Amino acid sequence: MICRTLGLLLLGLSTSCLGYTGWHDDEGGATREFYNSKYRLQWRHPLGDWQDADGVLNGDKPYISLPLTTSHAGSYVELDVTNMLRSTSGDGENVDFFFKSKGDFKFSSRESEQFSPSIELYIADHLRQFFSIRDTQLDISTNKNLGNSGSVKVGRRSNGLVGFSIPEVLVSAPELKKIILRLHIAKIYGRGATLHVYRVAAGTSASARVDSVPTHTAIAAAYPGDLGIGSDKRVLFFDDFDGPKKIELWGKRSQRIEAQARFDESAMDSEDSHLTSGKALEVTIKKGNNRGMNRRYKFKDNGFDEPEEAYFRYYLRLSNDWNSDLSGGKLPGFAGTYGRSGWGGRKTSASGGWSARGFFFLTSEDESGIPLTPLGNYVYHLDQVNRYGSDWIWSQNGGALLKNNRWYSIEQHVKLNSPGKSDGILRGWLDGRLVFEKLDLRFRGDTALKIEEIWFNVYHGGGDSAPRDLVLYLDNVVIARDYIGPIHSNGPP
Repeated sequence: MICRTLGLLLLGLSTSCLGYTGWHDDEGGATREFYNSKYRLQWRHPLGDWQDADGVLNGDKPYISLPLTTSHAGSYVELDVTNMLRSTSGDGENVDFFFKSKGDFKFSSRESEQFSPSIELYIADHLRQFFSIRDTQLDISTNKNLGNSGSVKVGRRSNGLVGFSIPEVLVSAPELKKIILRLHIAKIYGRGATLHVYRVAAGTSASARVDSVPTHTAIAAAYPGDLGIGSDKRVLFFDDFDGPKKIELWGKRSQRIEAQARFDESAMDSEDSHLTSGKALEVTIKKGNNRGMNRRYKFKDNGFDEPEEAYFRYYLRLSNDWNSDLSGGKLPGFAGTYGRSGWGGRKTSASGGWSARGFFFLTSEDESGIPLTPLGNYVYHLDQVNRYGSDWIWSQNGGALLKNNRWYSIEQHVKLNSPGKSDGILRGWLDGRLVFEKLDLRFRGDTALKIEEIWFNVYHGGGDSAPRDLVLYLDNVVIARDYIGPIHSNGPP
């Protein structure tokens, strides 16, 4: 059984908990669609997201507005950002500006070297200067990263981003007199422009929300440590792998479905400090193979009518040496294939079948060299383009980037569409944070198709076999009629 303190979800978000990777201007960095294109982490708003002076996501009130005329070309402008930076909470040492304008102009980027954007802090009788460490242009004409140019264009078809690393202790210093942002204006187009200054809102900043379902409605909130959650009338199935073995569901101990393994607490990182000893289901995809687990919880076989809406939560930990660098693969999720279609290249048909399994994408290292594995869904639906399903990464609100050797709460929600309508719902939560939501799906064309089963599938590929043993752990599995939520250490708030 997993017992973790998740009270931070009630109070706000911690970037150390989210596995969050922010925007940057190198390869795999910010574009018009993604604030991190390497991990396909999307902006909410085309051409980027910003926080305005009232704290509103993508709001209309800039912190600063400065008219620019042709006389500014080739010279510096100085913007007093003292109140702006002191009135907003930073992300550690990151200070990021978002620029908009109706007229077009260019400012020199960090690649221009001597004309690089800079921040000047006047503290007592001293001047501290910092140069930008990232800047880029989000342009409507391309989804390529444009962070390697000598200038950044801001205007009707593009927005600009500039980022600095400044110790927070300096920004909050009592002796601080003022903070000046200096930009070198490289070119003015037409009669002029007006520079509007905002804060960048990527991932866990102003664009984040904890959940689309209030925490107090979560089933798990009433059952600290998940104790007794299986008796809740809304819960259809629960297994924490500490009690009697459910051989009929999980299968006998074998090479593919390993024993219920005790956690190696000495190997856990600090984020798992509230983990207690217990048992989990260890699943291994052996080198040269594809399948790690292929079990099915069928509603009818367990005495329930097949639902049209359900929630499914489990805890997942990737092993310490997990590295899926050849191909992604499938994880547990929902299905209604009925042995006819909706998996394995059998394209969904109106009366055939559908599926919405989880999916792990390629593992790659972030800027600090930490391996991260993105999660998402692999979905067979009526509007898929080819014979195989659609793979959708969980990219909202900071995304779902999993570190190795750390437990995460994974929850999915499916509500089937009305035949003939595009009103099917698929949602995903990571540790209670909504990271994926699609509200216009067509899973089926016939009311005879329901949610047939929870498909406990762990599979490498596609066709590529695992390049090495890939081991993961599952625990605290819950299937329910309502939102479940992560494990709580205390009762309802």
